[in-house]
Amino acid sequence: MRYIEFRDSIQRYLLAHPEGATWAELREALSLPYPRPCSEWTRRLEFDIDLIRRKRAGNSLIWKILPENASPFQEFEEECRRAKFILRLSPVFTPPGDDRDATKDDFFTFSEIIGLAEDTRLQKRKRDLRKRQKRLREFEKSLPKLKKALRDHKAGKIDDAHLLGMFSEIIPANESTSMADAKTTLTASSPRQVSTAREIPQEPPWTEEMLKHKSGWLKVHTFLSDQAIRGDAEAITFLLDIAETATLLLMGAEKLHPETVRNISMKKSFWPVLASSDHDWVDLASKRLSTLALGEQPSIFKSRLRSPRGADENNPARLWAKAAVRAIEQTIWRHLSFSIYSDEIMDLIEKGQIWWPDSPRWVGSIRGLGQFSKASLKSWSFTVRALIREEVPDFHLRPEWKNVRASLEARERATPGVIQNKILDNICSALEKIAPSG
Repeated sequence: MRYIEFRDSIQRYLLAHPEGATWAELREALSLPYPRPCSEWTRRLEFDIDLIRRKRAGNSLIWKILPENASPFQEFEEECRRAKFILRLSPVFTPPGDDRDATKDDFFTFSEIIGLAEDTRLQKRKRDLRKRQKRLREFEKSLPKLKKALRDHKAGKIDDAHLLGMFSEIIPANESTSMADAKTTLTASSPRQVSTAREIPQEPPWTEEMLKHKSGWLKVHTFLSDQAIRGDAEAITFLLDIAETATLLLMGAEKLHPETVRNISMKKSFWPVLASSDHDWVDLASKRLSTLALGEQPSIFKSRLRSPRGADENNPARLWAKAAVRAIEQTIWRHLSFSIYSDEIMDLIEKGQIWWPDSPRWVGSIRGLGQFSKASLKSWSFTVRALIREEVPDFHLRPEWKNVRASLEARERATPGVIQNKILDNICSALEKIAPSG
């Protein structure tokens, strides 16, 4: 069968069956003589007849012809919209005073995605670790054969080429071993030196056990979180027991390794304490936290904002400024988290477990933003303005800005653009007051 005949038969069948077909179905219906599709012909079909192939249940691929005027990614995007998780690299921005349930749900969803990606990475590391251990055992089994070959080479019974060939069999090239490595090994003066000439990197002895427990805990954490959100009393009690045990263990670590724990706590904004029915638990917890220097090393993900005079509740511009700063900081954190687990997340997207919609336009301005401070105030003000305009287009109509509207109406300047600019100016002035020095 020539390619043209193959192409025309596939095209006629798929046009008559727009739902598509697997290769096995095509082969049976068209009496094709090939057990598997030719990769070269398949690639040509993608250009010649707009063939697309998508996975379904199992490992079979559905062959379809892309409808006329349709996007090549249309079907893939529709599948992604049915995914379990939606990946947002910027949080849902909730104006101060509004219901924050959507923001919380979005944060939990992103945390679950990172947990799923971390679990995927841990599983891969476990598989890689087992492969490395298997290769190490195989290498150790080959040592007697290698020692004998070295003795034979020294006695002149085999030549260099034969010996190097044996090295290639025992230590494959895909293990980053070159012929130069083998030649270096030939200079070893004893079998012991030969056995240690090529060291295979080893994980610490507890690594596999740690990976197993960490992977298991991520699954338990996801399950308990889902059940606790639904109000399951047993799950909430279990979470409480876990939190209590973890806090007690952490307190023990503080006594045994104070410097190590302090180095960690200085970069954290939160630290667990145990509340009890005893009246002095607050004093004890405060004394304990004072030794930890909590948050003394500020993080780019959560700056220590200044506290100007006056209550925040009476200053809507300050509330909006703080909310915008936290939203931008979380966006930076999400992008960093994504970069760490990008390979695993992209795999999950391709499998249809995650849908990744486009990010808002303002997110493009976070590149090179740096930590929020007096020094970076100009660039942060620009990003805050862009965030608010895009996330809350009608923010100037909200009740907290009635005084701004009334003031501009009295001067007959109350157009939407003027009101928005005045509000944003007030928010940026609040930004300057809460920005830390540095």
